[in-house]
Amino acid sequence: MNKKYALNPGNHIKVRRKMYSHHGIFIGEDEVVHYSGEVKNRDCAQVCKVSLEAFLQGGIPSVVEHRNTLFSPDEIVTRALSRVGEAKYDLVFENCEHFATWCTVGKKQSKQVLRAVTGIFASAGVVLLIAGKTALKIASRSRA
Repeated sequence: MNKKYALNPGNHIKVRRKMYSHHGIFIGEDEVVHYSGEVKNRDCAQVCKVSLEAFLQGGIPSVVEHRNTLFSPDEIVTRALSRVGEAKYDLVFENCEHFATWCTVGKKQSKQVLRAVTGIFASAGVVLLIAGKTALKIASRSRA
């Protein structure tokens, strides 16, 4: 356990960065396994084990709670460690949140990606709605 932040081995943790949250698995002994793919350095991204301090980069961790945790804390740690060295990072399909969620619940999911995609489609819908209304106004004026 990390007494400073009340973290337990197997916790899915996240830390806020400027534009997103970074996720990993706390494995104990003040170490975290995470996908190192930062937005600026995706080409060198891989699953790695780092100190909690290096993972946090001055931030404060929070524990991500999952309703459907399928694995014990020991199993979560084992799953995280089993992927150390993997280098298949993809911002949309295989990022740090996908990794940590897979370790915890067995499914690769990213709420951040889902929110971003939903926002893009919502914005596109608004643009199409405005364009449609504009086209209708132009059409009605040309008929008059």
